Amino acid sequence: MILNKSFRNLMTAVVLSLPITAFSVGSALADQRDFTVINNTTAPIRHLKVGPTGEDDWGDDILGQSVLNSGDSALVYFEDEANLCSYDIKAVFDDNREAEAYKINLCETNSYTFTD
Repeated sequence: MILNKSFRNLMTAVVLSLPITAFSVGSALADQRDFTVINNTTAPIRHLKVGPTGEDDWGDDILGQSVLNSGDSALVYFEDEANLCSYDIKAVFDDNREAEAYKINLCETNSYTFTD
């Protein structure tokens, strides 16, 4: 994922809890910001973006060509050295709806759930 210089090597690995293989292997050491995104909506998530709170650019789609179907979840791994905890999360669904969550403290939670 290419984002701004202070942060933008954030997530190079997303592991889906689907029968799809991981995009890449994450770091052996867990980062306190690693979290699970859960899709409890009626539509698949086509695009998923995570960026530090206050940034203008959401950055790259971390799902790539994959889809996060209804009822599924994805593990998101951080691999940068940033000392940031507050992030915004954006999902774009198959039906073109968008959902945005702001100021999620990923140092204090290990999951985020999108719901209808």
